[in-house]
Amino acid sequence: MSVLNSWFGSAQRALGLAVALTLPALIALSPAEAQQQPRPRPPGQPAPGQQPGQPGQPGQPGQQPAPQTPPANPNARRVYTPIPMPSNNQVSETLTQGDIPNGQGGFARDYTFSSRAEDRVEIDLSSDDFDTLVTVLNPDGTFLAENDDGPGGGTNSLLFARLDKAGTYTIRVQAFGGAGGGPFTLKVTRLRPVQ
Repeated sequence: MSVLNSWFGSAQRALGLAVALTLPALIALSPAEAQQQPRPRPPGQPAPGQQPGQPGQPGQPGQQPAPQTPPANPNARRVYTPIPMPSNNQVSETLTQGDIPNGQGGFARDYTFSSRAEDRVEIDLSSDDFDTLVTVLNPDGTFLAENDDGPGGGTNSLLFARLDKAGTYTIRVQAFGGAGGGPFTLKVTRLRPVQ
């Protein structure tokens, strides 16, 4: 009886140690990650798409299973990259919740364009779905100019700016008041001085 108790006590301690070593790894996984983890196959069972006896099958002496690529994380953060303006300097897009948060409960989208020193531009932002707000940032990211409502009493934006430095400027499209979105058209026109 004491041999049985000793063996039973040793088995309990070994099981407790195995659980203690495995439990932190299990706790570190979220429920979604835990479902994505591959389940072990019984020895001798081929991998999906493999015939018994093919190389790389677990359980064969001297054979290593093929490495598995972890699934892409759907919750991974996207890297912020402003969108270059096309060569015609006009875009018709849609401002959505998939764009960058503006810190006011809404979203914004940034576009970049290159300029020479002393260029003058007209930036026209229009939408039938939201009250537009256009902002221009200098090449160093500092504020240059902003417009909510252009002339004519509507809710579209029209901004005229002189760009002192050569470089890449950023145009930020967003809804006035922070919230709102929908289809919009953004157009950048380079103005020529009157001779």
